[in-house]
Parts: sequence; structure tokens; C-alpha cells
Amino acid sequence: MDNCQLAISSLSWATTELKLRSLFSSIGKVVDVTIIKNLSGESLGNAFITMSDESDIENAKRILNGKVVDGKTIRVEVSPLKEKKLLKAILSDA
Repeated sequence: MDNCQLAISSLSWATTELKLRSLFSSIGKVVDVTIIKNLSGESLGNAFITMSDESDIENAKRILNGKVVDGKTIRVEVSPLKEKKLLKAILSDA
């Protein structure tokens, strides 16, 4: 099974990888969490979440997009690199 990735944006600078892992683990198995940081180690408000199952990706997007986390409304989208593969899988099942 191939891992699938979400792109998270509009994060609070205070949001930690541990908090994101906990939040997304309520949906499915989280393989990796990476918050994008500047050279000083400060969050740039974006992250990537890798999950083990494509259905968890869609559920996480549906459930968590627009959720308020640490005072900011987050955006959850399928990572552009995985979006084509996910679309192809959905179309092949149709």
C-alpha cells in the first residue's frame, strides 16, 4: 500500500507536529508529520501529513478542512503530487 499525503496550510505558528499527529490520528494511521519551517526553525504555517490509506486522506480532508486549530482555521488539501494518483484510482474503480 502506498502512503498518501495532505498539504495543510493556514496553521498557527504555535501548532506543533505532535498536535497535528494527534488530530489526524483520530481519522486514520499517520505515518509522518512535517511542519515547514524557516532557517530559524519557526513555523511558516504549512505542513505535510502522510497517512497510510487513501480513504483516510479523503476523510481527513472532509472532516478537518475548515477546522479551527490553535485559533486559526486550517486548510486541508490533497498534496498535488498525490492528487493525480488518487484521481486515477477513483476513476479506475468507476
